[in-house]
Amino acid sequence: MSWFLERVYMNAIRDAPVISDTQLAKLPVIVFSHGLAGNQTMYSQLMGNLASRGFVVLCVEHRDGSACGSGRGNYSETIPHIRNPHPEGPAAVSFRCEQLSQRVQEVKEAFQLLVALNEGKPMRNLLGSEFPLLQGRLDLAHTVIMGHSYGGATTLSVLQQHDNPFSCGISMDPWMYPIRDFSGISTPMLSIQCERFHWRKNLDDILKIWNKAASSPLNQFAVVKDTKHNDVSDFILVLPRLMGKFLQSGERDLESVYDLYDRVIISYLQQLWRLDDESLLKVDVESLKGCGDVSFGDEAFKLLVSNMER
Repeated sequence: MSWFLERVYMNAIRDAPVISDTQLAKLPVIVFSHGLAGNQTMYSQLMGNLASRGFVVLCVEHRDGSACGSGRGNYSETIPHIRNPHPEGPAAVSFRCEQLSQRVQEVKEAFQLLVALNEGKPMRNLLGSEFPLLQGRLDLAHTVIMGHSYGGATTLSVLQQHDNPFSCGISMDPWMYPIRDFSGISTPMLSIQCERFHWRKNLDDILKIWNKAASSPLNQFAVVKDTKHNDVSDFILVLPRLMGKFLQSGERDLESVYDLYDRVIISYLQQLWRLDDESLLKVDVESLKGCGDVSFGDEAFKLLVSNMER
């Protein structure tokens, strides 16, 4: 589809200056993990919204074969998408578990890259542009690991690591198939679901982690109503008619979807981090809970179960 997609531009400015330290001295950090057959640019609308609020957002493109395509050395060495060679059974699970293990390692390496940038270590950008000056600008006390689908599972797995460097996690529609560790997560976590994606086993596996005594009391579970799994990505935004039919988009217009996800994420971080009035992270939390477009807690779980029963 390159004949069409090469004409598509995202809402971003290459080599844009970083917000000045007089406006925002320290920049919180998000590391984002894409879903199966995704890539580093496939969530540009949602990630761009978060970057515009003052985050440094690093989107990882995984090299485990789960991306639609990737590469090394500015793509001089290509890494194609790899279909699971095993249709089902233990071998199929093992294949995905190995991918998940590599994804977790790549997220850790991405975090170390941010540490190096914050320390002012010189590095080269293979795309040709210069790295912005971020020495001493990154707020590594406020760091988020975030992901969608396979990336949601990656988020959970990263947070279960004993050396997890992140202060919180945001897992969107986690695909639980490759998860085999159901231990509790003590790091605060927000899990956001679309209304129509989960099936019984997938939701039960989320609950295995969610209900553990070791899990953080600050965890929050939310469902954005009238949405489907791929609404949060750029898929349907780029090809609304084709992808909307092929991937079964939800009933909301995409502008509303991105706005609700943005507000749910920011309201959670706002409450978790108790940021001061000068922060760029400002959302009216009470109006969000009263709008009727998002369900939280037990009500959210019941909504997902009722959809499965129907």
